[in-house]
Amino acid sequence: MSRLLNPLRRLLVVVGAFVVVAMSDPAGNPAETPAEDPGAGATPSPATDEAAPEPAAPEDSLTARGQYNAGLEGLEQGDFASAAEAFLAARDDARGDAVLRYRSAFNLGMALAGQADSSVEEEPEESIATLRSSAGWFSDAARLAPEGADDARVNLEIVLRRIQQLADQINRDGRLEARLDRIIDDQRGLRDQLRQLLADAESEQGADFRHRFESLAASERALLAEASDVADLAAEERAHIQGKDDGTLSPEERARAFQLGNMDRYLQRARQSMSDTRRRLRRLEGERGHRRADTALGELKRAREQLSDPVTVLKAIIRDETSVVAHADALASVSVDDEEEGPPPWLTVGHLSNRQEDAAARTGEMLRRLEAAVDQASEAGEPSGDPAGEPGGNAEAERARQAIGEAVPFVREALDAMRAALSAYSGGAVSDAALEGARAVDALSRAIERFAGLRELIEIAYADQARAVALLGTDAAEAPAPLRERVAAAAMDDNRERLQRMEAMLLQMRDQASSEGEGEAAEERHALAEALRGQALDALESASRALASGEAAGVPAGLALERLEELRRLFFSIVEHLQELLAEQTDTHDQTATLQVEPDTAPPLGLIGERQVAHARTGEALGEALAAQTDAARGEGSEEAAQSMADATREVRAGSARMRGAAATVSAAAEAAQTMSPYLEPALDDQVAAIGHIENAIQLLRPPSQEDGDSGEGQQQQEAAAEPEPSEQMSRRQALQRLQAVRDREAERQRRRQRDSAPPAPVEKDW
Repeated sequence: MSRLLNPLRRLLVVVGAFVVVAMSDPAGNPAETPAEDPGAGATPSPATDEAAPEPAAPEDSLTARGQYNAGLEGLEQGDFASAAEAFLAARDDARGDAVLRYRSAFNLGMALAGQADSSVEEEPEESIATLRSSAGWFSDAARLAPEGADDARVNLEIVLRRIQQLADQINRDGRLEARLDRIIDDQRGLRDQLRQLLADAESEQGADFRHRFESLAASERALLAEASDVADLAAEERAHIQGKDDGTLSPEERARAFQLGNMDRYLQRARQSMSDTRRRLRRLEGERGHRRADTALGELKRAREQLSDPVTVLKAIIRDETSVVAHADALASVSVDDEEEGPPPWLTVGHLSNRQEDAAARTGEMLRRLEAAVDQASEAGEPSGDPAGEPGGNAEAERARQAIGEAVPFVREALDAMRAALSAYSGGAVSDAALEGARAVDALSRAIERFAGLRELIEIAYADQARAVALLGTDAAEAPAPLRERVAAAAMDDNRERLQRMEAMLLQMRDQASSEGEGEAAEERHALAEALRGQALDALESASRALASGEAAGVPAGLALERLEELRRLFFSIVEHLQELLAEQTDTHDQTATLQVEPDTAPPLGLIGERQVAHARTGEALGEALAAQTDAARGEGSEEAAQSMADATREVRAGSARMRGAAATVSAAAEAAQTMSPYLEPALDDQVAAIGHIENAIQLLRPPSQEDGDSGEGQQQQEAAAEPEPSEQMSRRQALQRLQAVRDREAERQRRRQRDSAPPAPVEKDW
């Protein structure tokens, strides 16, 4: 007989009305439940059990049915954690028992919902993560539900609404950035689930996937509602700013209103794409739905970029433009007569032109944003006094305004160079396009420097030196191309000037740290930083002399890069490097997922393979750095810190290994792309796993609460820990990974069952 669950009363009160869920009996007939109007806020009456389960025999306690019954007992006693564990074990071991799989997934969603509700007041963000897991299992149950049983779908929508309500409470302060980050992550997850659904539908033709399409449509509807809320909040904030008297508006408020206007434009496009996605999913148009979901993801990311600070956006543009320049130079350097050593098939003038056009569009947006800030400050009649003459926030605001004004000419120069590069591509002059692209990168770097402090200046110098080393190479037997040599020489000249400017910045940082009571530590760090700065400067001068005399400069240029890397490690925490790697790997995963279902865009596979190899190398370097820090912590007797670092080291190395696997798969697919459509599922699986490992490492190195964080780095970790994104993303991705693992095992069991003629035992026997 079927077993009915009592409603979770506390959850009912908070949500408004949680539908009492009646499990269907083995025949698939739903049990009756009291009818209630969810919108009225009434609480349904508890359902009554038709019959208690038969006690599980001792020998049955570890069977799937025994685990399921143990989960029911945990639910009745309010022990949601043990109930969830039991239901998960039952779901994993259900084999061919379809009813048990459905009930276990359904009740696992119920248990997780109860667990989230029990901790909502103390840990609302953790409750959101748990509710996301609950939604994942209700989605699984909706897929497995017998015909006519809509309880899982209804509960899925209720849990999704509950997630929205909690998100609203957490973001009452109007942090649109945090909410947009969550929507982007959720849209990415939906896109990936839809991709998996398309793969399953292709491999299991004839099967009914309607429930899964409907579940994804419900998820997209919830995301669309959240995006609409963000759009409404943005409009309200913008209206509030514009409603003020012009004479009272600060430049920051004017710039914010301009940002919100740009964000709204992309957000409205994303909402339209999300609405189209939902409509396609409800019509079971999987491929069209995926295209719209992927488009929505891109538009959401562009909307988020409008709210990012100028330095973050400009750095992202520089990374993309630098890659375009490197590939353009490579294409120009290939001899047209050398058929054996020709360019890869994806590296074409059209491909480079498309990438250049995207970089130019984003640069144009940033230019308009900065120009608007300058114009608004000018209209407001803001003074341009001495920044050092004003204490506190006024001095900081004045420095920011001056930085914006100084950056505008460089961004304008970069945009002009990108437009010239586009003209060169249209005429087939790839060498000229590469030269203009290099000029754009140089101009953007100079724009960033207007905003830069010491840490940012080190980052800029490191990026430029890495580019110079890549252009020069380290093989003395082969001279670099003249274009690469000129670009590298210019980058190293700039770095010499930056290193000279760092001297005063290092002294200022030492004095500030000493005034805050860190005298001895400040002196030690300054001495080390000054030594590294001097060695990097000497190496750069040696490289410049070598270039001037026509000798190979790769070795001294590489030595300068090593010293800048050590400076970078001195002022940047491992967590910050891992966060950067996580963002880049996630973006590469997005591009790979798009290619998997869009074979006509397969040519950029080679570019994705290069990026994936670079991610793996970065991860390996970070793993080595973490291992060294672990040894140092053990030598100092900090066993607890050493253990966390050791665990994080294992996670980073595991993530790097999965990145290597993804790179190998992408490279193989790129080689075969001319004769067949790319198959990238193994690469996508490796990428998702790598993302999970890196997120785990970040959490191990940056625990949620830092009790004794008085140092500068500790305060940075505390501030970063306050951001909701990483832990929430990790929990959700892990839940999706676990769900996908269950589905993979289930597919394997189905194949085994087809080879086994013995039918499964009747469900009634153990219920």
